[in-house]
Amino acid sequence: MRVLVAIFSDTPAWTIPAEQVCRLRRRFPDVEFVHAEDEAAMVRSIPEADVAFSSRLTPAALAEARRLAWVHSPAAGVGRMLFPAMVRSRVVVTNSSGMNAG
Repeated sequence: MRVLVAIFSDTPAWTIPAEQVCRLRRRFPDVEFVHAEDEAAMVRSIPEADVAFSSRLTPAALAEARRLAWVHSPAAGVGRMLFPAMVRSRVVVTNSSGMNAG
């Protein structure tokens, strides 16, 4: 299984550090984690991804996704990803709503 980790932003707090992706690789050695640090890398890396961990999946990225079955957002809101092609697709979109509920 290939997981595309594409959590990037101009705001460092909303960007996953490379070390965290390395930790995922060590923790789950049977999963291939691909780290995209910007939009161009996401579009280049998504064709072979089965899963995307991202809150910024775009129409351009979805158009290149051949195997994508699931997108999980680290945020609660997924409205930006509910563009017409995504809604029509068979890709399951989930979010992290409730993760910080006390």
